[in-house]
Amino acid sequence: WTANGTGISTEKDTSTWKNRSAPKGNNVCIFGNEKSMTQTFTVDASSAGPCWVSFLYASRPSYPNTHIYVAIDGQVLGHVDCGSSTVFRHALMEAELAVGTHTLVISNSNAHIAGNTKGNAAIDAVSITPKRDLIFNGSFEEYTGTITGNSGMWQAFGEDFYCPGWTAGGTGISTETDTTVWKDRSAPDGTNVCIFGANKSMTQTFTVDAASAGPCLVSLMYAVRKGYSGAVFHVNMDGVEVGSVE
Repeated sequence: WTANGTGISTEKDTSTWKNRSAPKGNNVCIFGNEKSMTQTFTVDASSAGPCWVSFLYASRPSYPNTHIYVAIDGQVLGHVDCGSSTVFRHALMEAELAVGTHTLVISNSNAHIAGNTKGNAAIDAVSITPKRDLIFNGSFEEYTGTITGNSGMWQAFGEDFYCPGWTAGGTGISTETDTTVWKDRSAPDGTNVCIFGANKSMTQTFTVDAASAGPCLVSLMYAVRKGYSGAVFHVNMDGVEVGSVE
């Protein structure tokens, strides 16, 4: 790291860090007002492409709120608002990296955000990892059987029609030219979407190897079926709900 006004605080620091535990290891990095940390790193062919920039962040106790933002090669990826919380939270941002050398900057300078209050913050567990999609057939383009319902535009999953990778309960495939079920709307990824009936579900079992273990992002696109009332999607992992969208 190349530092500008930042420093290391141990979890036993009773003055700067107020004797709080570090979320990973024993140390955290403390940011003063409008300071930054920079690291240059190299991406090889096996790591090039979409990646996740991940870190833990919190406000420094007894200091004003501040924002922390992240840039690679001068392009700001995003920012997080520390608020008044001294509890560490997880930030995850997406970047596209080519083979070669890149520069990561993490900063709390208020030059990037109008009205940002000068404050102190702490970060820990910074990482950049290649994005690996662990879900198979997430855009529902692959299916076994024939779409026969609604003139070949809609088909519920059943014994003779299924979607590889998925176990379905009351769901089905609709093409973007389906004028009855999906109302002739475009699919956001590919040409098919998955339609849910009331109180239905989709399940997929997947394997995580050592290269993909750690923080991950569960992502999906969703919309209300035209002509129907809204619903809430619940996402569960190993029996634990990780979030919901309405």
